[in-house]
Amino acid sequence: MHINRRGLLHGAMCLSATVMGEPRNVQANAGAAESLALVPLLSAGLDPIEVYIRMFASLAPGAECAWWFMGALPRDVESIGPVDTMQEETVRIHRTETATKDRVEFIWKEAGVLRDIRSGELPTERFDPVTGSSAKSLSVLGGKAPAARIAVQKNGTGLSVGIDIMGNVASNVRIGASIAGDRVCLIHMEDKTRANPTGGMAPTNTTTFKLYASLSELRSDAPSVGATGFYGVKNRDTGKIFVNGLTFKAALDEKVNPIAWARIKAAHPAFFQGDRLTPDWTS
Repeated sequence: MHINRRGLLHGAMCLSATVMGEPRNVQANAGAAESLALVPLLSAGLDPIEVYIRMFASLAPGAECAWWFMGALPRDVESIGPVDTMQEETVRIHRTETATKDRVEFIWKEAGVLRDIRSGELPTERFDPVTGSSAKSLSVLGGKAPAARIAVQKNGTGLSVGIDIMGNVASNVRIGASIAGDRVCLIHMEDKTRANPTGGMAPTNTTTFKLYASLSELRSDAPSVGATGFYGVKNRDTGKIFVNGLTFKAALDEKVNPIAWARIKAAHPAFFQGDRLTPDWTS
């Protein structure tokens, strides 16, 4: 069964449909925006927009990088808590479109699979030991959806981020950073709501990226730097986790997880050319 990962996450992830010409002022958002300041970057002599793009993608137009998402979907069990039941394995390709000193745009596509943790297989049916019932199970994520688009631009000493993902509405995007020794932490948070196929809107989820990179690398002239970190999606109102895990930036031919690479390639052959991730950007 195929599904777009952005649909699976109900507008969650990996990375909504705001108007790109009017990205939100992330420094002016209420709540978490106050604590997610970019002052540490400015104090270290770093340009926040360059840090954001060099970690997430590249300052070089046309450059591409891969992001791997290795996470799990938990099932809340009474008296036990969240128990991981499905494993998510996704690769997302970021491609820089335009880059100036004040504004950068990049696009992304992704493809992945969902594995049953008990069997290790891509199931067509999933048994729930809590209810004792079985139901059709999602197993293939993304691969065919149009590219999503991210626009980042300077807004005073802060950043504004516009996010355009088909079928989703984003709000309350906030960006922050901290520095400890040679370790730079970049945080990206966003609330997204997806149109519900049965009518109305699905619950709003909060997606969080917490990425780390080298301060010394960010002080170099490299248009792109290595990065790794964590991601998570949870229901904004209940706080329940939908998916979370590890994320890694890599080259298009870098098999961060060879077993996952083989599974994703088997499920999405059109996303690959030989031993290289090569999505079709025209579709």
